[in-house]
Amino acid sequence: MNATGNVLSKDDTDVWQRRAQVGIQTAWQIETRSAPTKTPVGRLPLSALDWSPECQQKVIVHPSTTENILWLGAGQHLARVSLPNLRVQNVYGIPKTIEIASSTTRLFDWENRLILLDGNAKALTFLRFEDDQMHVEDRMDLSRILGGQSDPKRLVTETQLCPITGRLLVLETQQQRGRKSRLKSVSLDDGQVHHEESFPYPVFNLKPIHGDSFFTVQRLLDWSRPQANFYNFAVVDGHARIEKRIGFAELELPMHSIRHIARGGTETSDLYCQYNYLEPFTGQVSQGTCGFAQIRPDWDIYYQTNETERWFDDPRQIAGEFGIHTPSQSLIVPWRTLSDPTSGGLSVIAFKGFQHQWSATLPNAWDWGGLLVHPGSDHPVVIARSDEGVQLHSVDMENHSLVV
Repeated sequence: MNATGNVLSKDDTDVWQRRAQVGIQTAWQIETRSAPTKTPVGRLPLSALDWSPECQQKVIVHPSTTENILWLGAGQHLARVSLPNLRVQNVYGIPKTIEIASSTTRLFDWENRLILLDGNAKALTFLRFEDDQMHVEDRMDLSRILGGQSDPKRLVTETQLCPITGRLLVLETQQQRGRKSRLKSVSLDDGQVHHEESFPYPVFNLKPIHGDSFFTVQRLLDWSRPQANFYNFAVVDGHARIEKRIGFAELELPMHSIRHIARGGTETSDLYCQYNYLEPFTGQVSQGTCGFAQIRPDWDIYYQTNETERWFDDPRQIAGEFGIHTPSQSLIVPWRTLSDPTSGGLSVIAFKGFQHQWSATLPNAWDWGGLLVHPGSDHPVVIARSDEGVQLHSVDMENHSLVV
């Protein structure tokens, strides 16, 4: 139906949709910029993109779920980088109205579109990449879905995208008035809520299970009051439905929050879970150390430890989230040395027996910034930071080295 109230035919509808799309592309123009051509193979200093050091520190790195590429975004900058050589394929400038901010922006991809979730504006921007060009395909207002008219200071919102179902999972928790939580499934096709789970208690930490199509949420552990039917985490499908609640009576230290959880290859492989725990004497969340558990497909714990430093040949402390390298059946673990916190690197630890295989050290004066393991690439990527900016390094698993 058009503005005059007349019913449109299919051809008329197609015309109106094309006009709307042209209008969006005109109002939200994306500038195509020249990509650097002289960058080292397997290493990408973001300074090569002419991004300022401040902009580099705020970069968001998103591994595509459909292509063997990384998307880099910061401010009005967007870059498309190929794996494993880390060559920049395309660079774009986006309007200030859809600025990428590390504290409020999430990057997702779905059906050949890059999706920007703006937490401040509560809106989705759909970007389509075709023939080396990028344009804004659509904008979706989620202000009614993401908290409605609630005071944002009283509501904590977490989001994840399921690329299989095309649903945005939204977890909202009240900071006051009973601290209840709601988990919603929002369709990217129509922006409507298709399913909702309600909790009479606070639920937090919406995390993807890497290498799987499920997610986890957790009930806040509160030792000050008894909690009936307590569980460590609940398994959630791509439609925001609770599949199973998992409780581990055999955990040596109480699990507080999952930092990273991943399958060891297939959907029937063991789970590897890195988590923060509560200190038994103080009740405070662990700082600087973490717990680790290997979980069987039947949800029994096969192995657990909070002394992961035993995996290394010398005193080291885990510096971030681990990654799973399926071809070598191993964990990739970031670390810093205890004697010199400015010195760091990564180690490869075999699933079998958690034996140390080999290690690589970051360049001097560069600190650990993160680890990316793309499911379609055999070469993980390390993010390194310093006062000079940010660099990406490919990990050469065959030659046991970090490309520097």
